[in-house]
Amino acid sequence: MNNFIDTVDFNSATITRKEYLFLSDFLKERKIKSVLEFGPGISTYCFLDNNCLVDSIECNEKWYNIYDSTFASYKNITVIYNNYQKEGFLNIENIENKTYDIVFVDSPPAQAPFARLNTLLYAFTKSKTVLIHDYRRGAEQNSIKLLQKIYNLDIEEFNKDKGIGILKLKNFIFNT
Repeated sequence: MNNFIDTVDFNSATITRKEYLFLSDFLKERKIKSVLEFGPGISTYCFLDNNCLVDSIECNEKWYNIYDSTFASYKNITVIYNNYQKEGFLNIENIENKTYDIVFVDSPPAQAPFARLNTLLYAFTKSKTVLIHDYRRGAEQNSIKLLQKIYNLDIEEFNKDKGIGILKLKNFIFNT
């Protein structure tokens, strides 16, 4: 174990130290081994600390280059560039036929009125458990309410500050 928690730079754009600890416990308790991550950063270090295999997708070319370089020496992390905001989700290289224990959604940046909706919809094609950072923001809440009309979800919440929402797919339904 690398124990990055004391070396990373927590700031207003990242998960918090409290969320890092929660995420680490979550990964251990649920024996998570594979993660699809939207938005590499501090959370990626947490996945490294817990020996997860991670495909981390970045939609901004500048940040992709930074994170690809940052994580290049770690064999269990693959940073993938895909501008899914423009190109869509159907052609993300190297993950078409993969599924994951969890998907962690922390990108793209929130966009009202339905933040991260397309990312969340895609996430449920890759895992039955999706964690969303900044869960408590209004635009993310709008997206989750819409998802509840499509999916039968169990929802847990961690941290009343920014919040991490744990969305678990029970089955597929249409609530009209």
